[in-house]
Amino acid sequence: MEPPRELVNFEAIVRTMLGDKDEAIRLLTVYFATNPQQQNSSDKDETWWFRDLKDDPRYVSLVGASSSKP
Repeated sequence: MEPPRELVNFEAIVRTMLGDKDEAIRLLTVYFATNPQQQNSSDKDETWWFRDLKDDPRYVSLVGASSSKP
């Protein structure tokens, strides 16, 4: 297992692209448990990687309420 679990984050990106939101959310939960400092900044993320999750209440709850802004 690689310490910062970056591969988990990359898999979450791929799962999001494939439309597998349930698995993407699960993987992000694991990633943020290992990297809580990333969770605090994810609500300000402007990349396309998790765009399809931005309106999902589970994602909003995971990264913070401000992630639902356009």
